[in-house]
Parts: sequence; C-alpha cells; structure tokens
Amino acid sequence: MSADTLDYLGIRLNRLTISELIEEINSCVAEQHRLTVSYYCSHTANIIRKNKSARDIFNSLDIVAPDGIAVLWTSWLFGPSLSMENLFRGDILGPFVFSKAIQQGWGIYLLGGAPGVTSTAADKLCNAFPGLKIVGTHHGYLRSVEQQQAVIDDINHSDATVVLVGMGQPAQEEWIVANKNRVHAPVLMGMGGYFDHVIKRIDCYPSWAYKWRLNWVYRLMSEPQRLWRRYTFGMLTFCLRVLWAKFELIFHDDYVTHEP
Repeated sequence: MSADTLDYLGIRLNRLTISELIEEINSCVAEQHRLTVSYYCSHTANIIRKNKSARDIFNSLDIVAPDGIAVLWTSWLFGPSLSMENLFRGDILGPFVFSKAIQQGWGIYLLGGAPGVTSTAADKLCNAFPGLKIVGTHHGYLRSVEQQQAVIDDINHSDATVVLVGMGQPAQEEWIVANKNRVHAPVLMGMGGYFDHVIKRIDCYPSWAYKWRLNWVYRLMSEPQRLWRRYTFGMLTFCLRVLWAKFELIFHDDYVTHEP
C-alpha cells in the first residue's frame, strides 16, 4: 500500500490513483488481508470537526481517499498538493471495482439505504455490468443487536468478497470499523449515497460534473431544498476551519498532527 499520505485537518488522506487502489484491493483479496476504505470531503470535515471518536475511526481505516474540489484546492496548505487523479469516492470507484469483480469472479454485497434501495440498485448494476455477481443486499437501518448480527451472518453466508456500505458518514465508517473482524469478506468500503444515486441514473452524475469534479453543483441543482445549507453555510464553515487550522500550524507549537 502507498505510504504517501497528507495530514489534512488531523485525518490521514492517501495519495492514490484509482488504478493503484484497485490493485491494492486485488492484492488484499488474493492474500485474504483485511482492507477498509472510505472517502473524505468538506462535508466529512464538518461532520467530524468536534467528534474525536469519529476522527479516530477515520484514522483507523486503511485508506481514506480525498474527495471534492474543495479538499483539492486547499490541500497545498498542509503539504504537497493533491492532484485531480487522487480524488475519488464511491460513484467514481464503483465501476472500476465492478469491472475487476467481473474479471476475478468476486461477489459483491450491498449494505445501506432505505428498505428496497439496495435491491433496486442491485438490479440496475447487474444490468449495467453483465456478469457482475451481487451475492446479497440489505438496508442500512439496523436498530438492534439482533439485526446487526443477522446482517453479518447474511454477509458471511453469501461468501461476499467486497462489502459496499452506504449508510452516510460517519455511520458507515463506524459500522466498518466495528464489524471488520466479524465479517469474512476481506474488503469493506464506504459508499455514501451511491445506492440512492444509482437507482436514479447508473452513472450518478453528468459528464461535466465528473470532468470538473463539480458533483456538488449538480446535487445542489437537483436537491436545492435539502442541500442548500450544506453547500452554503457548510462550505463557509469548512473554509473558516481550514484557515484556522493553517493559522494554528504556523503560529502554535501545540497543533496536533498524526504521523502516518
């Protein structure tokens, strides 16, 4: 695994390309080594800014991929700048994982979303990626210990290779870290709202949004009432926090860093 990381607001972000991550996944599957993966964007930073346990959870993941143009543009403040090829999340990574899964015969398990979402997403994905083996699905509303255990049993009985977890942040990362040693599948990945997006359109976003990493613009246009606060007040909060962290880094010896 690449040891090249960036300490960004106390979170270790990995500098990987998609091809490097796919190769890492393939290697871990072949050697039956555990691999936990998720992503980090400006919204993630706002969610976990006052939550030390959430920060610890993110830093216990094997790979945290930077996501979003805001993280890219501000990364130079904390070290060598990230590049566009280092940015990805579930909707960008998913097709590459599915192509490799078809090639290698991996079984994919979808966990998350409201009841019915993952089963619908599974149908859409199997139609879009002929030969893809989705070996099980389950919604993400796990409210009891019994439900948690039932899902883990279902995953283990399905003989899944990769478990895609779409519960939103930081719930999905908490689930991954809490259950990584109980699940037999070697690879667990946080996917955010990927399943919800897939049932609307298989490529999630139009080509211009992918090209310029302006997915947030498309989402804001599509769901203005739900997302306007996140992309106005939320982005302002993020920018202020980044500037304050840089100020502390320059002027205070007690700025906390986390060694890779």
